[in-house]
Amino acid sequence: MQKKSNKLICFGLVLFTIMTIGISSADSLDVELIGQIGGSDSAVAIAGNYTYTGQGQDLVVYDTTNADNPVELERITTSGFVYHIAVEGNYAYIAGNNGLTIFDISIPSSPVIAGNYSGYTENIEVLDNYA
Repeated sequence: MQKKSNKLICFGLVLFTIMTIGISSADSLDVELIGQIGGSDSAVAIAGNYTYTGQGQDLVVYDTTNADNPVELERITTSGFVYHIAVEGNYAYIAGNNGLTIFDISIPSSPVIAGNYSGYTENIEVLDNYA
């Protein structure tokens, strides 16, 4: 019983030492909040001065030219929950539980569906116009 107790104490001291070293050696960050977008976002992609977020089933487009005051430009309800967004060129690729939806975002305030694929899609990556 004594050996088991000593092992637990040693383990606790080692764990405490590791945690203390890790906390004390971390660099301090100087972070300042300059703007904020409300809502529960499940996905975020940024392209230039525009931010694309997934909020439930919605694709939401923000103009973030002025980071102090992001402006919502458009909100489009998709066919399913938005899990991931990738932006490449003039297209936003939306992965969701009802498939892949591709939006033409050449006019960011007026996205238009350019194509879709039915089936569960959780993540999306784009390389050389292939998703």
